Amino acid sequence: MGGAVLLLSGYSLLKAMSNGHPLLTADQAAVARWYPLYCFAELYYKAPSLDGQLIPGCIVSVIHEVRAETGVTLTEEDVQSPDVLAHFKTVYGKDQPWRD
Repeated sequence: MGGAVLLLSGYSLLKAMSNGHPLLTADQAAVARWYPLYCFAELYYKAPSLDGQLIPGCIVSVIHEVRAETGVTLTEEDVQSPDVLAHFKTVYGKDQPWRD
């Protein structure tokens, strides 16, 4: 890639690859691409639907989408990391119904 920065809908792929964990630098545009419709809320907001039965499928989808766009393969632990939740609180604001 050389010294060029490739932008994908406002998200720097170079930035994603530089720290090895794209969710820790994801902006709202990246979230829109990587999280299927309801999955962001299922994973990070209080009271998931259906007693959390949708969470495993959401994790698989996020891992797949991030890998397809960045080449980085995340784990379940990466997707559910407290550091990711803390980052998203800064991206979306602390007034959302976040999980603890």
